[in-house]
Amino acid sequence: MSYLHNIPSIQEIHPTLPAVLGSIDLNRHHDEGDNIAPNDIRHAKAVAKALRAIQESGQNTIVTPQVVLDADMRRLTVDQEDHDRAMNSTRVYAPANMQQNMVAILAQLQQMNQNFEAVQATANNGRILSRNSCLQRSVAFSPLEKTRTGSGLQRALGLRPPNIALQLADIVPAPRVGETPPQFQGGLASYSNAEILRMIVFYNDDFGIILNDSLVMRIDKFRSYLSEF
Repeated sequence: MSYLHNIPSIQEIHPTLPAVLGSIDLNRHHDEGDNIAPNDIRHAKAVAKALRAIQESGQNTIVTPQVVLDADMRRLTVDQEDHDRAMNSTRVYAPANMQQNMVAILAQLQQMNQNFEAVQATANNGRILSRNSCLQRSVAFSPLEKTRTGSGLQRALGLRPPNIALQLADIVPAPRVGETPPQFQGGLASYSNAEILRMIVFYNDDFGIILNDSLVMRIDKFRSYLSEF
């Protein structure tokens, strides 16, 4: 029995990973038409398990949740091929249909991963809100973790005062859920309109700000976002 389609290696999917990580071979690729070796599924399972252990332990930051997710998806794909070989069954699906199934499964796994990240960020934010709520207004606040996916660019454009410009370098690409603004300045009293807009873009949240709000009101609403449950 042979593979129905190409199955890239984890290293090909994530080029920043080395071909070998410790004792883990991340560069095993299967081409369409290649014979299915009995140990292929064992290898795919071992890689997925090892990468998950590394990511959960925090030993190596290049092993991200997305790397683990893709390793699991690759394991499922190889497992399906290996199952057909072991059963010596007649394939009743076309490669295109299998590809569609893979895309659907991957989308579900990615959504589960995003939901988990949002829940984790919300839990972390509870502790940050608790600390910030005890601070004086003049003390530097800690940033919350992002909980909404995507960019708040459209929100910011709708709230932008006429004389304020947005710099594309500050807003592309959209950050991931769980991240905090790079080089965050906790001294909110010195914020400009442009800095408030950048926070709207980052968090994809308007903090309750409306177009006619003065800068002082915008700062107060952002401060409330960082310190009120």
